[in-house]
Amino acid sequence: MESTGEEVAVKVFSQAGHMRPHDVQMREFEVMTKLKHKNIVPMLAIEDEQSTRNKVIIMQLTEHGSLFNMLEDPKNAYGLPEEEFLIVFEHVTAGMKYMRDSGIVHRDIKPGNILRYIGEDGRSIYKLTDFGAAKQLDHEEEQFMSLYGTEEYLHPDMYERAVLRNPNRRQFTATVDLWSMGVTFFHVATGQLPFKPFGGRKNRQIMFEITRHKESGVIMGVQHSQGGTIEWSKELPKTCRLSDGLKLLITPIFARLLESDPSKVWNFDACFREIDSIVKKKVIHVFSPHTWNSLKVYIKSENNLTTLQELIAEQTEIVAPSQLLIFDGQQLKDHVQAMLPISSYPKGITETNPIFVYNKHMDDFARFPVPNIKDFPRFTSSLTTDDYAIAKMCSAISCYILKEVELYSMKQELVRRAVHMYIHELYHELGHLVDYHTFLERNCDSITKWKDNFLRTFKRELTMVGMIVKTDTQLNHIITDLETFHERSEMSIGELSSQITALGNEVLVHLVDLKDQELQKKVLKKQWNDSVGCISEDRCVAKVEVVLEQILKIKLQFSEDRKRPSLTFNEEQIHKYEKNRLSENCTKIKSLFFDHCLAGAKDQFTRYHSWFRMGYDVRQNCEILEKKLLNLADRSEGFVDKLNALCLKYNDEIKLKVQRVQETMSDRDFISLATPRQGIASSLTESMAASGSSKEENKKIRRQMIQTFVSCLEESKSVVNDMKEGLHTNNYLLERFNKELNSMLEDPNMSLNCQGLVTKKDF
Repeated sequence: MESTGEEVAVKVFSQAGHMRPHDVQMREFEVMTKLKHKNIVPMLAIEDEQSTRNKVIIMQLTEHGSLFNMLEDPKNAYGLPEEEFLIVFEHVTAGMKYMRDSGIVHRDIKPGNILRYIGEDGRSIYKLTDFGAAKQLDHEEEQFMSLYGTEEYLHPDMYERAVLRNPNRRQFTATVDLWSMGVTFFHVATGQLPFKPFGGRKNRQIMFEITRHKESGVIMGVQHSQGGTIEWSKELPKTCRLSDGLKLLITPIFARLLESDPSKVWNFDACFREIDSIVKKKVIHVFSPHTWNSLKVYIKSENNLTTLQELIAEQTEIVAPSQLLIFDGQQLKDHVQAMLPISSYPKGITETNPIFVYNKHMDDFARFPVPNIKDFPRFTSSLTTDDYAIAKMCSAISCYILKEVELYSMKQELVRRAVHMYIHELYHELGHLVDYHTFLERNCDSITKWKDNFLRTFKRELTMVGMIVKTDTQLNHIITDLETFHERSEMSIGELSSQITALGNEVLVHLVDLKDQELQKKVLKKQWNDSVGCISEDRCVAKVEVVLEQILKIKLQFSEDRKRPSLTFNEEQIHKYEKNRLSENCTKIKSLFFDHCLAGAKDQFTRYHSWFRMGYDVRQNCEILEKKLLNLADRSEGFVDKLNALCLKYNDEIKLKVQRVQETMSDRDFISLATPRQGIASSLTESMAASGSSKEENKKIRRQMIQTFVSCLEESKSVVNDMKEGLHTNNYLLERFNKELNSMLEDPNMSLNCQGLVTKKDF
């Protein structure tokens, strides 16, 4: 551009273009003047040609061509990579939404009219261009009859009039752009057109029949032979490289965009809303070694773990309760909280560092996924005009194989990591069980000591009561009641004591089981061989790249040969030699994939399932052992509850008896019944007898004796309470220690299929 020195693109109209009515010519200028959006190619100026004085449009220049040029590249022959497809999906929709909001219908949406630019961050930017067919509408439902567009991307109604020239007077609305968007997006996703009659454009009547009479929901119709039946499909072709997660989302959108029934046609608002919802979703990468699938889970940022597990189940058929999710060597629940949104998840979840999902239940129905690779074309020794087409097809298939080899290499490495992570998690779980076993063992010791201390205190206090009420007939029933109570208590405590002894013995038995589990895990580690399948030293990807480079060079050579009017004898001989080399390279690249990479992957897959059966048995044993330890914890808790109730009952009973003694005994009774005894009570009695104290002094001594006894009771009760508080503390530590393994009690969506390792109530 002269004024700025900037390199620009100049759109020059053909002679036919200049023959259009003046108002039609000016319409494109007017439309481009109004449109200013990041996803629409900007018009910089309108100038006159120096020689003809015809108008030309000055536009922003791109060095990266159009979307159609990208799809012509052999590496994109089966569709753009998923990340690039989503950028196209977002940018074209944004440009179309802006045009719709501006009341403009484009009427010629196709890959050739979508240009690619590169932004400052290195990412692609796609922009709509070529507004020669665009028209200003007052509203979306406004009808028009003018015909524009490219055959394969035309709405059936427009195709009938513009291509078949049928004399119908059907009018069209802006929604015809939705059909063109659908065909364009399908082409970008798969590398092919959705509706293809045999012979292509030469078979236009069949093309119209396919698009006009297809059922709702059908997004593909292909005729493979002249006069043959049409193969219909409501799914994307198997060669489409998009992830299953994205296919689940966009297939219904294609069905709505490619709808020919006027009563079922989508409107712009619904279309834009659905597409916007998809591009805003967060991608969570998941790998399932059980099904050998590398998954992309598209999920809203505000969703939580429950929704994530449901979406994983949708792609793996592993229901949420059966999923064991591990990330970076730990269960996912250790990295995130169940109710927190997906937006809070670790940033390091990538395709090469995904969340691993395992099936907690053994399922032998998993089958190795079959690769979707087309056969190479048949080669002939003669020189034909189709040689370039053959080379182009070979290049496309070889590029597809390269991507498969890259994917297979990554998946095999992920399987190896999955094995080691599973073993690590088993060791981690075993560590919890060993620590819990140790805690239960110590807890049993504490309970036994508490029981023994309680019995000693009981006997001591009973002896003290006996010293006070020795022979008085009025008080004999007190001694009798207390002795009966003591006997029953001893029986109850004896039963409880035997239970706690049994608990301790069972804990020792389970320690043997735990050690056996440790041995099993060491065996698991030895049973796996990382060298099975393709390894980095095989350099499979590099080998395929070398062969592919040779195939692409031959394709380029055939493209040059095709441009020549004829070939010399030497050129023909070189061409035939290159054709033989093309055939050999196709055989070589096919062998690298099928005979080495695919065979190695299948072998690894089979060995993984054999190994997983052993891992499954070990995990099952861990869960059984865990339930046993839980049962021990419940029983020890029951023992503590019973002993605690007995303590409370005894304290109340003994206090009541002492009060009755204090209320009923006279000074004379007290002194006459008192005899030398051991301890504090004996000393007080001797003091009363020897001193000849007065009645008031004797009452004082007796009150001191009763108070001393009561204080002994309180001291005993305090000891019991201290023991109880200790057990409360132990239980609190137990709750904290086993919080991870008890998560199933609070959240049914967590991965452990058990009741947890703690009890719900305090001791």
